[in-house]
Amino acid sequence: MTRASSSLRGGAITIDDSGTEYYDTIFAVAESPLAKGVIWAGTDDGLVHITRDAGQNWINITPKDLPRI
Repeated sequence: MTRASSSLRGGAITIDDSGTEYYDTIFAVAESPLAKGVIWAGTDDGLVHITRDAGQNWINITPKDLPRI
C-alpha cells in the first residue's frame, strides 16, 4: 500500500489495488506477538509465507488444499 493508493475514511482504509495484478505484492504482514523474529506475510497471488529468523529466510506455508477465490 502506498500513500498515493490508500486513504483513510471514517476509520476504514480503502485501497486502490489497480495494477497490482502485474506484480507480486504483499497485502498482509504481521509480526508474532509471542515469538521474536516470526513474521507472517500474505500476497496478492494467495500465498502465505513465514519467517522465523526476522526475514533472513522465508518458507511458503500455503495449504495445498486452500481454495482459490
